[in-house]
Amino acid sequence: MRSDNWWMYNEEDPFEEMARQFVDSMGAPFTVTMEHFYWAYVDWLDEETNWPTAEWMLECEKLYVPSEQKSFDNMFKRAVFSRFIRREKRGQTRPPWILPATPEQLQQADV
Repeated sequence: MRSDNWWMYNEEDPFEEMARQFVDSMGAPFTVTMEHFYWAYVDWLDEETNWPTAEWMLECEKLYVPSEQKSFDNMFKRAVFSRFIRREKRGQTRPPWILPATPEQLQQADV
């Protein structure tokens, strides 16, 4: 995901770290921190495609293995990027402030 077009549509800093609260499968609150750019894409998915972010977060929680991944935040960010690549490969829409995936990104993606 490339943020080159971000400033044409937004005033906020795309690289500002933002934290959001979620509830895990045991009902305990937890925080996920990512750059504003990634949260904006998650919000866009939620609004434009009715993507159930909270349910997706629970699915990612099931897949998270602390000994294999740096952090849940990093793992979730990779999941967001993978979602973007899958949508690109299918020719589905993207927000106007995100440029198309590069051929390298499409080849390197583990989706």
